[in-house]
Amino acid sequence: MFAKRAQKHLTNGGALTPGNASERYARWSKELESAVVAESARWGSYRRDVHPYKTGPFESYTRNEHWRPEIQRLLTDYFPKRTGVLIKELREAGLFGEEH
Repeated sequence: MFAKRAQKHLTNGGALTPGNASERYARWSKELESAVVAESARWGSYRRDVHPYKTGPFESYTRNEHWRPEIQRLLTDYFPKRTGVLIKELREAGLFGEEH
């Protein structure tokens, strides 16, 4: 049952195919973008100014220098590859295959 469900979502335009997963992630990240400004203002320099748990130098996290580049990295590098990696891992574990 798991293998059939995995195949449904990981192939043939399923929810976890690269295009569909990255499109959904891009949409959600756009919804969160304005909130990230407030959160980076609130917590961006916390480790540097309030609670340094190790020696610096520390960066102040910002939307433009940290959030946006990470979103771009996920959309261009992670999502295009992840589905294939997951299918391979599931096949190796006997949890995915054409015979299911």
